[in-house]
Amino acid sequence: MDSQLSDKIVGLLAATQLIEAEEILNQFPLESCDFNTAYLWMILKSHQQKYQEAYNLVTALQTHQPENVNLRFYRARLSIALGKWQEGLAFFDSIRGSGHFGGELVTKKKPLWSGESLWGKTLLIACEGGLGDIICFSRFAPYFETLGAKVILAAPEEIFPLLRSLRGVSALVEIKGVDQVDFDFWLPSLSCPRVLNLPLSEIDGSPFLQVLNPFVESWKSLTSSSKKKVALAWQGNTKFAEDYLRSVPADVIKGLLDSSDQFEFFTVYPEHSHNGLKDSRLKNLSSYIRGPEDLAGFLMNMDLVISVDSGPAHLAGALGVPVLLLNRVMGWFTFSCEPDTTQPQISSWYNSMRILHQTQWGQWQETITRSLQFLKNEEWPKDQRIKSDAIYHPNNISSTGGVIDLVQTRQGPFLTVVTDFFVGRALKEYGEYSQAEVILFSELIKPGMVVVEAGAHLGAHSVAFGNLVGPKGKVICYEPQEFLWTINRQNCFLQNLTQVEVRKEGLAQKNSSRKIETPEYSRLGNFGALELKLDQSSEDPHQTIQMVTLDSLELDRLDFMKLDIEGMELEALFGAEKTIRRLKPVLYVENDRTDIAPDLENLLRSWGYILYQHFPPLFNTDNFNKNSLNIYPGIITKNILALPQAWADEMLRKFDLKKI
Repeated sequence: MDSQLSDKIVGLLAATQLIEAEEILNQFPLESCDFNTAYLWMILKSHQQKYQEAYNLVTALQTHQPENVNLRFYRARLSIALGKWQEGLAFFDSIRGSGHFGGELVTKKKPLWSGESLWGKTLLIACEGGLGDIICFSRFAPYFETLGAKVILAAPEEIFPLLRSLRGVSALVEIKGVDQVDFDFWLPSLSCPRVLNLPLSEIDGSPFLQVLNPFVESWKSLTSSSKKKVALAWQGNTKFAEDYLRSVPADVIKGLLDSSDQFEFFTVYPEHSHNGLKDSRLKNLSSYIRGPEDLAGFLMNMDLVISVDSGPAHLAGALGVPVLLLNRVMGWFTFSCEPDTTQPQISSWYNSMRILHQTQWGQWQETITRSLQFLKNEEWPKDQRIKSDAIYHPNNISSTGGVIDLVQTRQGPFLTVVTDFFVGRALKEYGEYSQAEVILFSELIKPGMVVVEAGAHLGAHSVAFGNLVGPKGKVICYEPQEFLWTINRQNCFLQNLTQVEVRKEGLAQKNSSRKIETPEYSRLGNFGALELKLDQSSEDPHQTIQMVTLDSLELDRLDFMKLDIEGMELEALFGAEKTIRRLKPVLYVENDRTDIAPDLENLLRSWGYILYQHFPPLFNTDNFNKNSLNIYPGIITKNILALPQAWADEMLRKFDLKKI
């Protein structure tokens, strides 16, 4: 066959014109054709779904050119299609970095893991591919944790919010900075099922990601409907070479909208983009997507997601949202193992997903017709999404009502309560809270230290403490209000601070329980000013809180302790007396109550502390947001810095402290 005719066949195959391509190839019988013609026959039979014939051809061709990357690529795909799972994975891995599979090796600093004992070792898993592959293969982290490894997951930083709920991951790092991280072995993520020698039937299809409730709540009003809600994702990333085969033309997907009398259809794909769709029966919410967590929140509000093999399908499956995947002939290997074109196929990767395979390469109309029938029958996969305890919304308060907001701060992304006038409002307006205190703390707290914080509120200082002590340190925070406690936990979670433990308790002189009124978080207030000194009983909404002593922890190390608990400082100190006398931590104690100030100061002196006053202003002219408006004019916090003698001289050299 001459090159001109060969190029014509290649063009016909690319245009999915299989009949025309076969008519030309019939002039060149397989029994007597040359290598290049046999290669074209192999591609044709692959896309005609004659997988065994194509597999026989590719293996024969490999006897002539065993290192040919294209042949190895088709051998891998055909092996998967025929259920030869491990063989397919091995051939895929053999062409890594060729442009067909996976990426280049991201580091040569440490060896690839090849089965060595991982007990006590650190394994870095490097994510690769697009959003779908990153999500799909991140699930394997817990498998390596069970082998004794500490697992670090390397991924693009913008994906971190989606991956923070993964079990088995000790830390997330930016994929471009892996050489700055210490580890023993590493592994590209797409290689995980092969090196684990994991049969497809043993892949756990349970949901493995969660999304913070504020992102779910924020979509409720936008997606409100009395009908079943269906998200459509018909277009993949156009940078992918085979995206034109993977994506469904807009004029074809439009056929699903014929059932809009029964279902409410949504999309977040921009209507003016390539292959966009503008139709009054389709609600386009693309302008509300700012990041991956917004996409997750949107999907969590859907009853069903109909998607091609792209990021939204994987994200919905990982969240446990019901998915109908529209899969092309010879699609990506995750969904193309022994494809069944006769009925919706159960996905091995996601329990909440069913797959509708194309019956003819490049032809979507018949698949959409079957999808429409699937919709109307409502024999959808079981909803598997995990109910998250991420954020507590008392009395129907929701983030859409303006109570909770996600803001950028000096410490990173942060959930704040905008109705809290001091801590919450400061985080929103300035991106920080009482930064002068944090500057002081940074001189006192070093990596590896142990810190206790009582009255931890939203976590503005909890997160700072976590960053100061580092992964080898420990921070124990006490916040008895359930609403603030849950937000604090999530803020530490957002920063990946596993060294911070947030306890839903208050510190006191003895272990007990108390009933307190629940503040109206929907109204402007100072929620950190809630006093716990007296048992309260009324008809107002209330919560029961647990009070404990610090001594009950029997700590063997304590370097720093901060108390900001609205007049409870003396009681908490008495409950921590044994620990303080034994370990001599630096103490930072709020001291704005004139009725207890003398007793507080005398107690600390009796324990051998030298006392200094620290009265920092709330407003910082050099705040993170560069906001010059001072909404706290003249407001300071009054605190005692109680130092052991060993610290006193050093701190006096660094700060202008006034002795009490």
